[in-house]
Amino acid sequence: MTMPDIRTTCCRKKAEVAMDFLMALFELNRVKTQPPAPPPTDFIDKTLSEVVIPISGNDSANNFYFKILHKGTLNQPLRHKPMHFGTWDYGTATVPFRYRFAPSKSTIISQSGNANSAISAPSESDATLGLGIYFGRKWGDTWFYEDPSKTTNTVSIEITLITGPTLIPLSLSNVDSSSKYVGYLHGYNYTGPTNIIAWSVAPGMVFQWKTINFGLYGGIDLPLARKVAWVYADKLWLGFGIGVNLGMLSSGNSVN
Repeated sequence: MTMPDIRTTCCRKKAEVAMDFLMALFELNRVKTQPPAPPPTDFIDKTLSEVVIPISGNDSANNFYFKILHKGTLNQPLRHKPMHFGTWDYGTATVPFRYRFAPSKSTIISQSGNANSAISAPSESDATLGLGIYFGRKWGDTWFYEDPSKTTNTVSIEITLITGPTLIPLSLSNVDSSSKYVGYLHGYNYTGPTNIIAWSVAPGMVFQWKTINFGLYGGIDLPLARKVAWVYADKLWLGFGIGVNLGMLSSGNSVN
């Protein structure tokens, strides 16, 4: 190869290197000047960077979760402002303490064996044993954190209806004096069954903390055995109840 050929080849190589360098600079400048990608369109609030992401495009229940983008220091606790919800749920509950109002036109024997001790049945506070199922509508807030494991529903208010069996203790103090288990044939002492089963129905207003709820109920007890003449049958009572949430009836997320 002659000297002119070597010079021509070197010039060609230099030109190729220069061209590659210019192309790299052009591409770098294009990337820097390229406009930013448009923001996601699935914001709950366009002013926030928290994104609602569907779990699945084929999810007919419209379930979703929040992706919260970090905007502070690593040790800064992040919490999304609460998302309000309303949903139907169910669980199990009991009303162990009940106040029963004095029934009208009912009398009891106040002293065992004394026929002349009949008095009007008074009001009564008692402890009952029973367990029912409740259904209700609750409203509350869900807090979303950067750490998904901390996301939780903490406090909610609920209107419920509880129904289920209740064990009713019987004695001379709550059985009508006209009962066949109390009359003169029995010396005006109560000789009937110790307990009866009643079916309880009661609406209530409860306060729920996570899965535990407690509140006030007002209802009636419907005895399954009427022959005893329990004086508080079908009469209104007020009580304090506690319960445990077992699940939601709503499909997906119901937001108020």
